[in-house]
Amino acid sequence: MDPKSKLFKTFHFDRGDLWIDVLVPGQEGLSASDTFSFPVRTITEMQSLGEKNSLLKLDGGREIVLNLSHADLRKKLREAEDAVLDLTAVTNLTPRKNLAAKLKQEFEEAAERERNKSFNALTFRLSVRTSQKTDFREVTFTGADIVRSSLASGGSIMGGTNTKFNFRDPAKFGLRSEEAITEVELEEFNARVKQAIATGVTDIDMRELSMRKGTEIPPEKRKANGPNP
Repeated sequence: MDPKSKLFKTFHFDRGDLWIDVLVPGQEGLSASDTFSFPVRTITEMQSLGEKNSLLKLDGGREIVLNLSHADLRKKLREAEDAVLDLTAVTNLTPRKNLAAKLKQEFEEAAERERNKSFNALTFRLSVRTSQKTDFREVTFTGADIVRSSLASGGSIMGGTNTKFNFRDPAKFGLRSEEAITEVELEEFNARVKQAIATGVTDIDMRELSMRKGTEIPPEKRKANGPNP
């Protein structure tokens, strides 16, 4: 049996009368997109693009990307009752190269969330300031609100070291920049995280610890850094 005929028979139960409506980029100067119809028998390949998208290849080489999982697409093709299956609402007109980059980013972000699932579930309470500022504010946020890979140790103008990290949405916490600084040493921060995950605690209160140095620059630092604002 011809491979194309086998595909047709497997997915469409000999629905020779079934047509599919999708969108294609419109002609310049006429429309942003146009409706394109084709008979189901012209499908030569079906391929998943990640977990939520599918690619149809047709006779002649045309490719159609759909915002449907491979399983959902197969189901729609099997269960089509009318003579026309309208998939215009789930057609993705993003150029394939751009779409691949977007899907790659989404995959990496999903993998990161899975790796940091326990960390993301933690709630932190501590005082932070932004770079070049000495005014602290108490904030409450979850691990998911920050980029874990951005956690780094920095030198504190108040002596010793501090911890820097980036908020995904700083405006959510009344901050103007992504990077925030807390006067908790990174080693101590990580130790608290490790202990909380090991014991099943989800709330880490470091407000007092994060303010232990206060906002006063040590006398030996004032001359080099100028007066304390």
